[in-house]
Amino acid sequence: MSAHTMPQEPSASANDDGNQPSGPNDCRADSGEDNHKRENGAIGRFFPLHPLAALAIMPLLPTWLFLNRGYTQWFHWCFVFYMVTGGKLEWWRRFLVIQGAEISMGWYAAVVYEYVWHSRFCHILYNNMPPSMKAEMLVNGSMASGGIITNNPTAIANITLSHIIDILAHPLLTFLVYKIHRSKGGTIRSLMQWDILVSTYALSRLYSCTHLYHNQGKVGLFYYGYEVYNIDNVNAYTPAYIAEAGFYVALICYKLYHQWNMHRLRLKIRVTGSDRRRRRSMELQKLSKKRLSERKPLLMQSSSCFSTDGKQLDDDDDLERTC
Repeated sequence: MSAHTMPQEPSASANDDGNQPSGPNDCRADSGEDNHKRENGAIGRFFPLHPLAALAIMPLLPTWLFLNRGYTQWFHWCFVFYMVTGGKLEWWRRFLVIQGAEISMGWYAAVVYEYVWHSRFCHILYNNMPPSMKAEMLVNGSMASGGIITNNPTAIANITLSHIIDILAHPLLTFLVYKIHRSKGGTIRSLMQWDILVSTYALSRLYSCTHLYHNQGKVGLFYYGYEVYNIDNVNAYTPAYIAEAGFYVALICYKLYHQWNMHRLRLKIRVTGSDRRRRRSMELQKLSKKRLSERKPLLMQSSSCFSTDGKQLDDDDDLERTC
């Protein structure tokens, strides 16, 4: 036996970089990360959806999601369409802002009408809550049979919840989309596009036409009936339609006023530029004439000196010849 110790070879289980081999916990961690990546990859294959793919899916959805539902739910479905397509459709985002503002104007106009004319504060809201909530806060679960329960904590809680849902479903969602619009560099003026105004109003009229034909077999642009909303009378639709029309008239007037101002500004710039060029040309002409008049005596003097010098040279030549 030799006294010297033979060099030991590195263990086969050691990593090339000198680290210890991975344990079973590390293997499970790596496996979890791989599964997470595979899941994200699978989701990424389908979302966000192409807008055409999302439109192709819509006819496959059950009709009860759209028919005899409030126009607010159509607004919510439009928002869902915006989200499943990636939330990057700028035109659709502008559409949602105008549509949400339109719905809020019409809805709260109906609420104000019921309070002013019938002294019923938000009865139209409570009467269109889910049946489980109406059973707790309305007498016999119906507004027409007695009104609101106000001496029951459960009823008060459901009334409060109704107002929270109302705010979330109408102005708050609209404000959220508007904030997204502003964060992307959008302005109020960029919302006032003719295609946006026409398309949002057209969808509103399509909603009325669809429900009027579906429930009453008639063709028209304004729906009046009891099939969609639980209301005491259909007169509440009139202030909603008036507020909606007034909203669009205000937007159109703003759009026309802005276009007229822009036209006047362009015309003013054009006229101002033309006057400026004309004045500049006249100033240059005056300056040229002034400089020419200032230089004329000098030119005449130079010409006189030239003639005198020539005559002196001739006299000198004659004198030389005489000598």
